[in-house]
Amino acid sequence: MTLLLARRILELFYDKNDDGMFVPGDGDCVMNENSGWGNIRVSPLLTVWRRLHVEYDSMGAVKDNTVVAEVQEIVVLEDEEEIVVKLHPGEHLPLEEDRFAGGYLLDNSGARFEILGNTDRQVRLKKSGDSVPQVGTVRLRDDDVLTDGQDVPDLTPTARDGLKEAMAEACVEVLFDIGGHQGNVKFKGNLDLSTEKKSEEEQQFLLDHWNSKDKNRENYWVIYILVGFQGTRREDCDPNTEPCTLGRYFAPGGGAYVFYETTRDLAQKYNLCAEKVERLSLVHEVGHLVTRSESDDITIWDVKTKDPDHPGYRVINEDFYALDFRYTPECLRLIRTATKPWGPEVGNP
Repeated sequence: MTLLLARRILELFYDKNDDGMFVPGDGDCVMNENSGWGNIRVSPLLTVWRRLHVEYDSMGAVKDNTVVAEVQEIVVLEDEEEIVVKLHPGEHLPLEEDRFAGGYLLDNSGARFEILGNTDRQVRLKKSGDSVPQVGTVRLRDDDVLTDGQDVPDLTPTARDGLKEAMAEACVEVLFDIGGHQGNVKFKGNLDLSTEKKSEEEQQFLLDHWNSKDKNRENYWVIYILVGFQGTRREDCDPNTEPCTLGRYFAPGGGAYVFYETTRDLAQKYNLCAEKVERLSLVHEVGHLVTRSESDDITIWDVKTKDPDHPGYRVINEDFYALDFRYTPECLRLIRTATKPWGPEVGNP
């Protein structure tokens, strides 16, 4: 006679004849706090053994995301149905090549022209009828969702709920309940990780806004998430041919970014749900923080639908293979055995 865990129904049952099967009416019975064999009862199934407290903020109003320049010359290419605008040297030049592809140029009259691409000092526009930009001051905008003056939005409910679901597999309850929310953290267009000193400054920027960092202990887990704008200039998906870094964690100091604009760029590029891309970014970065691991073995490939040419990959469309929103078995093991998330060293009380 054996007590077995029936995975199919996620309950303990009493197996009277030791056949490994639950057969009601054959002497077998479910074991829980209300029923059991004789006077024997079992405690409720443990679903929470840790709590993870999340402090999260978002950046304030976007600024300086528009480049202002002076027109030097305008050339109309009739055969190619393009207009080439040559720019005077200025403080914002040279431009990053093709950064503004998919965006638009706005001239002094308010006329708007679609940008096909750009070099360091020239912008190629799509010709539309007989319209030509006016010579003078022009404004260049890329294809970003947010424009100057708009606040960077908070984490979406989809992302927050996704983190709760992913952590629940490791019996960790996620609570967004600490630190006091700031929706106006000083705006930064891009992170600068070009040198060790610059990286340390970016880490300190997170720590300066992490109000609850001194509470992170082995018996009280705390992490910090800041919804930022974009990662480094070369990994912000502007132009779309660049890598798209969706988030960035810091070790061992702790804290992580989820990049609002880059998640939207990737979603637009591959026709995905932007909130689900943000969810993926949040789950992945938090996995690094909690496990104190720099391994890429954090989130798993969804195997519900397999691409025969890429085993373990799920096809979103012909260009994009998506990560799932759950943790790998190894990551779940590390979460269950973790001491505390990355962050400033604070002794236990």
